[in-house]
Amino acid sequence: MHRKVRDKIRASRQDSIWLNCEDVAEGFKPLKMGIRTVNLLEPWDEFIDTYDRVLKTSDTIFNVEVSKEERETDLENFRSLRDNLI
Repeated sequence: MHRKVRDKIRASRQDSIWLNCEDVAEGFKPLKMGIRTVNLLEPWDEFIDTYDRVLKTSDTIFNVEVSKEERETDLENFRSLRDNLI
């Protein structure tokens, strides 16, 4: 998702300032719409609800859609991270 938002912002900017995924993730913080490490410690169903809320918000604000395959890949990666934390 961050890569898609980054690409949208990059396409709309007229200057040459470089944006990477970390810049976009930092930009999400004031909006309180990002996924935080602590969210991985929640029950898995709650984490999925948080993830889906973030996806919906990013689609609304940035008009970025994530396919079902991309969503499942993201969730698999988050599940792996979660397993390492617990």
